[in-house]
Amino acid sequence: MTLATAFTRLFGVRHPIALAPMGGSAGGALAAAVSNGGGLGLLGSGNGDREWLARELPLVAQGTSGPWGVGFQSWAIDPGAVECALRYEPRAVMLSFGDPRPFAGLVRQSSAALIIQVTDLDEARQAVDAGADVLVAQGTEAGGHGARRGWSTLAFVPAVVDLVAPVPVLAAGGIADGRGVAAALTLGACGALIGTRFLATAEALADPDAKKAIVDGVGEQTERSSVLDIARGSRWPLEYTGRTLGHPFLDRWRDAEAELAADPHDVRRAYQEGVARGDLPAQPVWASQAIGLIHDLPPAGDLVGVLAAQAEEALARAVAGQPSGLGDRQERQQTPPHAPLLRHHIRQCWQIPIALARLGHRFPLLEECANAVNIDIHAGESSEHAPALGSAAHQPAVHRYAQILRVDGHLIPTLFAVRITSFWRVGRLALPPGCFAGALRGRRAVQACVPNLAAWA
Repeated sequence: MTLATAFTRLFGVRHPIALAPMGGSAGGALAAAVSNGGGLGLLGSGNGDREWLARELPLVAQGTSGPWGVGFQSWAIDPGAVECALRYEPRAVMLSFGDPRPFAGLVRQSSAALIIQVTDLDEARQAVDAGADVLVAQGTEAGGHGARRGWSTLAFVPAVVDLVAPVPVLAAGGIADGRGVAAALTLGACGALIGTRFLATAEALADPDAKKAIVDGVGEQTERSSVLDIARGSRWPLEYTGRTLGHPFLDRWRDAEAELAADPHDVRRAYQEGVARGDLPAQPVWASQAIGLIHDLPPAGDLVGVLAAQAEEALARAVAGQPSGLGDRQERQQTPPHAPLLRHHIRQCWQIPIALARLGHRFPLLEECANAVNIDIHAGESSEHAPALGSAAHQPAVHRYAQILRVDGHLIPTLFAVRITSFWRVGRLALPPGCFAGALRGRRAVQACVPNLAAWA
């Protein structure tokens, strides 16, 4: 099953997944990685800082051949910021929080698609009137800023879909794994805009302590408030609050926002002094209510494929009436993180027509490939070709595996098997450490399997 939607067709991407343009955190490397992984990477320019744009725009423009875009906060920018981004010919420009109309015309005059994020139905009507090509319906579960009095994602997305049809809608807020992507699609959205899950990746421009806090945190530790914006002297309009993890200033001022806003000067000074002493973090940890579903810091490009594969599996299980739980934390830690993607490709294309298939024709090339990508060579039990599978130096490390691999209930005779010991991408197939690959007797394809595959499939 391929998750083709109006969104994937509009932008020519493989997966209905977009990176939320998190201000300052979604830099050029992260946006490029998401686009290279088959999604739509959106650079998080936020307030349109020119120095930041000058540094990050070339990174994404040169880092991917796929479609990418830039996101801005409408309340914080001037037209020059949009013009600066458009010079790099992004495929999309996204506007959030505030009136998009002063900037929509600039985008519409370019070749970029206009994406507008909305937090209520009035904003959705305004976005359509402004000529949005795509709307993002953001629920209050989202990390970072959102509506003070908004809707939950589950209720808001179908309401927006019904209101603006046939304009495509992306769901946002509290989506951190493939089940959330699947849920978005069943609500009528054409894909998901995902932030916090991508904040916890290798490429995100976030402090390592903040990433660790996200991985270790749970949803009930987050809350939505304006306290930290006021204490930091941020200019965010009060109708938008920020969802963050716990913070000492939240504990002190949680029930006194009005008092704080009326006379913030002493508190801002105390906040600045606390940061200078190292008693307070310089920045809040922006995090959605879905952080309890985040347990690792993967490469962003690989994460896109994992999310898509999880979504496909969740939809298939729903149709079959099967539960789609991902197991407890211990089980997840024991399962290779790219297992869903691998399962998908085993089912869909166990014969992979790629150049690596030629290894079956010329075994010396297998040894060369093993040296290059760090794989252990394992000969079949009784294969007459075993001596040719590696040099004498490799032989002590050779383990003998059966020449028959079971894939989806089929017994596949093989010439050899290799064990992957470092993450490896073969065409569109992601092979995590611990997986096996084998050449068929026909020497025309490579197929993959994993330990306990029968339990996975």
